[in-house]
Amino acid sequence: MADEPRKPRIRPRRIIERLRLIRALDRSDARVRMLVAGPGYGKTIVAEQWAAATDGRGVGWFRARRSAADVSVVARALVAAADVVVPGAGRRLLQRLAVTDDPEREAILLAEMLAEDLDDWPADGWIVVDDYENLAASVASEAFVETIVLRSPVRLLLSGTTRPCWAAPREILAGRVLELTERALAMTDDEASEAFAGAHAGLAQGLVALTAGSPAVIGLAAMSPDAPVPEAELPESLFDFYAEELYRGLDPSLRSSLAILAEMPLVDRELAGAILGDERAARVCDEALRLGLFDERDRYLDFHPLLRSYFERRAGWASKPRDRSILAHASTHYRGRGELDAAFDLTQRIGTAQDVDKLVAESMGELLDGARLPTLQLWVSHASHRVGETPSILLGQAEIALRQGRHLAAQAIAERA
Repeated sequence: MADEPRKPRIRPRRIIERLRLIRALDRSDARVRMLVAGPGYGKTIVAEQWAAATDGRGVGWFRARRSAADVSVVARALVAAADVVVPGAGRRLLQRLAVTDDPEREAILLAEMLAEDLDDWPADGWIVVDDYENLAASVASEAFVETIVLRSPVRLLLSGTTRPCWAAPREILAGRVLELTERALAMTDDEASEAFAGAHAGLAQGLVALTAGSPAVIGLAAMSPDAPVPEAELPESLFDFYAEELYRGLDPSLRSSLAILAEMPLVDRELAGAILGDERAARVCDEALRLGLFDERDRYLDFHPLLRSYFERRAGWASKPRDRSILAHASTHYRGRGELDAAFDLTQRIGTAQDVDKLVAESMGELLDGARLPTLQLWVSHASHRVGETPSILLGQAEIALRQGRHLAAQAIAERA
């Protein structure tokens, strides 16, 4: 019918090679190089393109998640990344980590043990730390990384929304640390034209000016070749405009499926199958990957954070009653994968107070065995506001006090439990 709304045509996202940024990273002599900008500036993609650009470059990756606020998690992850370049590095650190009660207090000592194993770090070896802001949430985790930088010749590429506290401006000005910020990461007119690949030829340069070269907005606009020229002038409004075009252009079944998956802290095909059913999940994941709504990294399907937030808001999923089986399937999946932080984040958002209390009780032993004291503290703090002083919450408080050397407090809390 004539009055039916137009269904937008959607084409797959076009990821262009950011050669000028790769060259900028390679031209630098700095041992620490950083990509620091807000969400939507393509930092991870630039890091991946740079890492793949030179044959023979040894690169170990650490994709920091919220768990990086734990020194024990950071230590193990950096040992694994360093092992790609220097096999066997960090064995003494892992032995020490297995017997320490509070890695936060020993962060510098632990880092020094790893640094000693990296004395022979090769000139073409690198560790890439992605989403550094998750690590920067912990003073102890940042102290660990700073000690590695100061006490070893390790070479780091960091990407995130936050500049490390130890990367002083004088180090950047002296060229010992390279920092590429939003100004450098913003798309140029030529890059925007390449992303559009002939569609909306006259719009590319205008969008660069309106959005300060935001790759997220330009990338979305390029996926909607028939979209009208918007009147909005703020980058946030432009992003929502083109996200809406994308949303309306998708099949309704794909929309609803993506709205459910957008709620999940981490997504992989196995989880999608458990929630959506194997056949539906295969269709959804394949189409989302084809269009570029997901990026496949390691075993996970990464939903761009800005697009994830839009799908959650647009679908109104947050205001609808949840199927209890979704939480059950997802929580079981995450715990089986050792992704306790994802299980807790999801349970906090869509579970009941009893679900939160149960997860704390059942995961406490695993957190303590992994020396993840800050995570247990965070969980107990959040959970106590929802469930009060249940036996599991009191037991968690007692375990924390005991490992912090507050023995009388631990005994008093344990007696209450």
